[in-house]
Amino acid sequence: MTQAVPERHTDRVAPFEELGQLLDRFKPIGLDDVGEATLLRRTDRKFMIPVGLLSDVLPRVVDSYRALEIEGGRLSRYSTQYFDTPALALYHEHHRGSRPRSKVRVRTYLDTGERYLEFKRRISAGGTLKSRVKLPEGTGSGLDLLSSIPAAEEARIEELGPLEESVRVRYQRVTLVHSTAPERVTLDIGLNLSHGGREVSFPGVVCVEVKQARRTTSQFVDALRALRVIEGSVSKYCLGVVSLVDHAKKNRFKQIVRRFQEIEARHDRLAVR
Repeated sequence: MTQAVPERHTDRVAPFEELGQLLDRFKPIGLDDVGEATLLRRTDRKFMIPVGLLSDVLPRVVDSYRALEIEGGRLSRYSTQYFDTPALALYHEHHRGSRPRSKVRVRTYLDTGERYLEFKRRISAGGTLKSRVKLPEGTGSGLDLLSSIPAAEEARIEELGPLEESVRVRYQRVTLVHSTAPERVTLDIGLNLSHGGREVSFPGVVCVEVKQARRTTSQFVDALRALRVIEGSVSKYCLGVVSLVDHAKKNRFKQIVRRFQEIEARHDRLAVR
């Protein structure tokens, strides 16, 4: 599904340096105060928007959300290694739209050095389950620690067979936490994906994800809809595979990836004006 973005936004790009000023308008929230908004069992809604649209979206929601602040910063750096079988079994589950389907990854919080082995499962009912294990310092990929993960996940990995690193993704994240409801909104900016010595970047695209305990009203979604943005995106892992792995099946995601490329091309044109 593609997205309609108002034509009035095509003539400018909100400079990245403006983001700090926009975020400063939000009240802060610390990790210890996030509480229910951690949402390891949740529903997700995804959007992709031009970075320039943040200057219109964020002021509309400043009274409803707080910005996660870690060690005085509101932009956090992430690096994620995704794992799959040599035949990309997990990716092809996503390509078929299978449920349940899984992702296996090691996520590193670059600002703190913390690393987690994570498992995400999209279940038949449409929600998402996430479990994770913190990795001690000095460990490798984390896949040698499968004995410490939940039994259901261990059985799933053993069923798939040997895994290997497939795609690595780096980006910066803004996390907004709703002031009264169990809801989080993540804004992933400066997306860089790499595989086998190849890489692709989308600095002009923001990946938006609205995470709730159950699908209900969201002021952030309302703000996007007011700007004529509609729901529709693809996982960062699938985007990396489609963009960088030649032999992968791609038909299901071609239209969405083309939308990423269109937003990025427009960003590039405006950046050189």
